[in-house]
Amino acid sequence: MGNRGDRLVFSNGILILGAISAVPIIIFGGDTDALIPLNAVGVFAAFTLSQAGMVRHWYRLRGKGWIKSMRRSNTPRHYQMASKPFTLPWTL
Repeated sequence: MGNRGDRLVFSNGILILGAISAVPIIIFGGDTDALIPLNAVGVFAAFTLSQAGMVRHWYRLRGKGWIKSMRRSNTPRHYQMASKPFTLPWTL
């Protein structure tokens, strides 16, 4: 399970992730109309967890201006700004 590939990643980990990602495609029969909401949930969870990690980082570090940085990392506008490049032109 610990085989390293050429690029210092675990080769077996990549194979496992590939197999796990194939499961929803098989379950939903490759229907993109069913898979897009699942992707939206995953993106929301990723942004939420990353911002929670930044809040935890600033709380643990507590350097100069840590409260300001923590508040900035905790604002919902970061979700909007991060998703702006992916907004389709006709939905603006």
